[in-house]
Amino acid sequence: TALSEIGTIGGQLGVAAGNVESFTKNVAMFSATTDATIENTAMSFGRIDQLANDGAGEFDKIASSIYEVGVSTVATESQILKMSQELAAAGNMAGFTANEVIGLSGALASLGVQPERARGSIERSFNFITAAVDGGGEKLNTFAQVAGTSADEFASAWRDRPQEAFMQLLQGMNSVTEQGGNFQQMLADLGMTGVRDLDVYRRLAANVEFVGQSMNISSDA
Repeated sequence: TALSEIGTIGGQLGVAAGNVESFTKNVAMFSATTDATIENTAMSFGRIDQLANDGAGEFDKIASSIYEVGVSTVATESQILKMSQELAAAGNMAGFTANEVIGLSGALASLGVQPERARGSIERSFNFITAAVDGGGEKLNTFAQVAGTSADEFASAWRDRPQEAFMQLLQGMNSVTEQGGNFQQMLADLGMTGVRDLDVYRRLAANVEFVGQSMNISSDA
């Protein structure tokens, strides 16, 4: 049956025995009310929980966040699931919560970014930011300058409130465009020289308010 299939997938993904009932219930309800299949929902819920939520088993919260972001944006629930699955590991390493990953995923999917392209750009940029924060010096100063903060403030935010630091960075990138600056050169100064990075961050920066709204919707849900 469908329920036993869900439970089997949960076991394969390492869902704790005490969380299998919640996993099965939420996967079944979510797939019944959205465009996502049972298998894709189960695989995505399990991986998001393991990679972005440290296996907490809060499947009701994952389901609510994805559903509300799907209702509130042009991204479908299956697109958000796929994107969240791709971004979960990078988000977790940077300190993003599961709902923050889901909110960012909804924004990226709505902006027409393909999941694999988003994963590469987000992983690279998060690694660049973390290296700059850990290493200090000119690289950190450059990120802080774009974000409109001091180096210490940016480093502290990235360590303790990475979503906040990320949004400050996007707002700063948008300001560069609004003020007629060279967006491509600004990204290059941050270490992001790839064509894909340019495309992804142009979209994010130009829609920074929407990105923030998507994250807030996910957190509230």
